[in-house]
Amino acid sequence: MNASTGLAPASQTVRGRARWAAWMALAIAGLKELGPYAAIEILLPGGTLIALALWLYRKRRARTASYNLKSCVTCA
Repeated sequence: MNASTGLAPASQTVRGRARWAAWMALAIAGLKELGPYAAIEILLPGGTLIALALWLYRKRRARTASYNLKSCVTCA
């Protein structure tokens, strides 16, 4: 608590804790997405290239699926 204003620091307020929780949720989601690729990179020889190729393949497949879904929605 700040003696001059009587306010608690942001880390001790509800809004500060909610903001911290949101950042932690984003970080955990990012780690869950990148975790398998990191394991491939560490465990396999040439793992960096393999992990990059798998990541690009997965992103390309997801992008084409979203395009197909958009085209089906506009056709109906």
